Amino acid sequence: MTTVTYALCAGRHDIVVDGEDVTEKSVYPQTVERPLDFETHIAEAREFLIGLTRDEELMNSITQFRLVVTGLTPVLHAFLRAWHTLAPSHWVLSLGHYNRDEQVYVWEPLFTSAIDMSSLGRFVFVPYEEE
Repeated sequence: MTTVTYALCAGRHDIVVDGEDVTEKSVYPQTVERPLDFETHIAEAREFLIGLTRDEELMNSITQFRLVVTGLTPVLHAFLRAWHTLAPSHWVLSLGHYNRDEQVYVWEPLFTSAIDMSSLGRFVFVPYEEE
């Protein structure tokens, strides 16, 4: 199992994870021009992910992809949209959040299993009727 770690945005603060400095190893630069330009940010994240998948050895060995959340919610949103459409199904995405008290990153995995709808019962569509 190979784990890779990247920061969402470069250089927002020092980011050392398991002894590896990932401060500048990021999806986006430190300064993001036009934060609400979602289409551009999705395209940048897609380009980043495509770059990783072009390395066949890396593509086949990665099973854990850790992303340190460094702020700027619009680019996190854009990255997640790109991940949803491009990431290989065997990669598990975990978001890293800094715990100030413990001075460590806490990892929260996303998209690790299918949603089990069986316990929710049946959904029935009832059309809205105007009075």
